Amino acid sequence: MADENRRPPMSLALQAIYLRESHCRIAEWFNPTIPGTELAPVFRSAEGRVACNTTTFHDDDDADHQVKWCGFVSHFQFAYVRTDEEGNLPPEDELEQHIAAEISADIAADYTVGAPDFPPLEDLKRWGAQNVMLHSWPYWREFCQNAMLRMNLPITMIPLIDLTPKPETEE
Repeated sequence: MADENRRPPMSLALQAIYLRESHCRIAEWFNPTIPGTELAPVFRSAEGRVACNTTTFHDDDDADHQVKWCGFVSHFQFAYVRTDEEGNLPPEDELEQHIAAEISADIAADYTVGAPDFPPLEDLKRWGAQNVMLHSWPYWREFCQNAMLRMNLPITMIPLIDLTPKPETEE
C-alpha cells in the first residue's frame, strides 16, 4: 500500500561545493603561542538559506539553454572560549567577550534541478538540513582544521556530522 502523503524524491544533482565567505579572528588579549589560557571548543551552525534560479546561456551555435538550479548556503562557526578556573563556559550572554579565537565559513552547495518545477520550499528546507549538511560538512571540517593550523591554535578534531533526528518534545 502506497503512502499517499509521501512525495517523490527531489531531482537535485550536486554541481559544486565552494567557500562563499570566511572569517578568522584571534582576540587581542589572546596569544596562541603562550600556554596557560584554559579554552573550550564551541561549535555552532545556523539554519542555511536557499535560493532557486533559472539561468539562460547561449552556446557556440547561438542556441539558448536554460539551467534550473538551487543554491544552498550553510553557515558554520568554531570558537575557542576562555573558561573559568573550573573549566566552565561563561553564560551565553557573556560568551562573545570570552572568545579567544574564532573561525567561521559560509559554504555553498549548488544543485541543478532535473524537474520542470522547483521543489516546494518545505522540501528544500528539509533537503538543506539533511543532504546539504551531509555534502558540505567535510568541506567545513577541512577548512576549519587548516585554519586552526595556520592560526597556531590547539587542534580540536571537528566531529563527524550527526544527522540523527532530535526527538520531538511533548507539549
